[in-house]
Amino acid sequence: MERPLKPGDFVFHGSSGIEIYPGDGALTNGKIPDYDQAVGIVVTCNPTRMTDEECNTKNWNHAYVIGFVTGDAHTWGRNQDEDFLDNCTTLNSAKDNMKGYTETNSLKDLTESFPIYGMTLVEQIRKNNPVPNGFANIRSDWFIPSVGQYYDLLNNLCGKAPDDFGTKTESS
Repeated sequence: MERPLKPGDFVFHGSSGIEIYPGDGALTNGKIPDYDQAVGIVVTCNPTRMTDEECNTKNWNHAYVIGFVTGDAHTWGRNQDEDFLDNCTTLNSAKDNMKGYTETNSLKDLTESFPIYGMTLVEQIRKNNPVPNGFANIRSDWFIPSVGQYYDLLNNLCGKAPDDFGTKTESS
């Protein structure tokens, strides 16, 4: 029996396509079965949050998945505003920025002119964890999540929205 995708579901590349293990599924020794084979976790599948135009054009609008791939920290380079990156100066503009895929590809394009830009990690991840054969039309390459996608990670998986964090003040 099928059920709708939910934040917290684990994503695998199975032999017959993308496979999902429910985040609330049965555990074996405290872990989901074959956890080490999971490629990511669903962060959001709310259609109103799936607003990355490049993803929607390719019909990649069923879920945003954060990958389980890690690497070294990199800086992004030029220390200036870039036209293609939204300047998120308010909480609402930050949480509504769901364009991680588009922004990552724009950073990749900029790397050709400014090789010091920190796309080395993303290119390494994409090279070492390519979209498997037969999946190219149903999922994107790996990308850097946008601030809104991280917002959904905290809200949907950790149960604490950044708007609830409040502000830190120091007393004198």
